[in-house]
Amino acid sequence: MKKTLIALITLVLLLTLGVGALQYFRQPHVWLSVSSPKTYMLQLTGSKSRPILPVGENETRFNLFKSGQPVIRNAYVDSYDWFDPSFAEKYPEHRWVTESVLRFGYKLSNSELSFDELTISNVTKRPVQYLKLTVGDALFVFDIPSASKIKLPVPRPPADQSWIAAEGMFADGQMIPFNGVNFPFPNSRVEPLKYCVWVEESAARIVSPVMDGYNGDATAEKPNILKVEDCDLKTAQP
Repeated sequence: MKKTLIALITLVLLLTLGVGALQYFRQPHVWLSVSSPKTYMLQLTGSKSRPILPVGENETRFNLFKSGQPVIRNAYVDSYDWFDPSFAEKYPEHRWVTESVLRFGYKLSNSELSFDELTISNVTKRPVQYLKLTVGDALFVFDIPSASKIKLPVPRPPADQSWIAAEGMFADGQMIPFNGVNFPFPNSRVEPLKYCVWVEESAARIVSPVMDGYNGDATAEKPNILKVEDCDLKTAQP
């Protein structure tokens, strides 16, 4: 029994090392390439599937080309272990909403008919190279000018709360760190739900004019992200 256990542990370690070595040495694999009507081409690289063994993680990353020239290389999208659905499983459909907004999701026709709304505002004096958002669907938004805003329809989750997350990069290469907020729905869900993502100098601030939210150690009963009056109140920051 002891020898069998040692042999099993050794086999698992060898498999782990082997999988790690393959992931380290192999070239990034492009498993999806999507072009907008005129300007952009996005490549998803890495692994389309979750790991086949319960060890390690697989990743999806992306490259972006603008007018045929590379502007973003190997930017992080998502990671998943043996138990998680892969990016391709979570978001099997994709569609360009505009020339610079690419949406990944499930049953996109339904989400595009939704009356809930996301407003993205760059309230800085610097252009944003890209912003990656999770709001039911996964959204990639490219080249957001300074002091500009974009309004997009977003799907309403079937549960009793939504999760909004954002991260990205300014055109000068400074990263916009990840931020995510939970929003418990109000008791009455008749009116449209609205979310605001304000790209500020050091982070993407996520709020709502309809409901309070929470992140970190806060809870739905004691929210730490208080609702705002309107998504349009912010102005460009120095």
